[in-house]
Amino acid sequence: MSAIFAAIVEGNAAFAVWILMGIAVLWWLFMMTFRTDDWLRLVKDEEERKAKRHERAKEDLKGAFSVFRWWMKK
Repeated sequence: MSAIFAAIVEGNAAFAVWILMGIAVLWWLFMMTFRTDDWLRLVKDEEERKAKRHERAKEDLKGAFSVFRWWMKK
């Protein structure tokens, strides 16, 4: 940012415009690449996968316990 202010103060407006346009393009690329809604969607998908994994583990444990109970009765 100091280069932009120095260019404006020295009267080199073309350089300052190019710098500002470069910052705008970099910001645009960043926003197109790392959008917040995509990140939130990925977090939601991960939470759903964890919940499904937890549910499967709970069902497996319940099944194993019922098999153990059946085996102990014999």
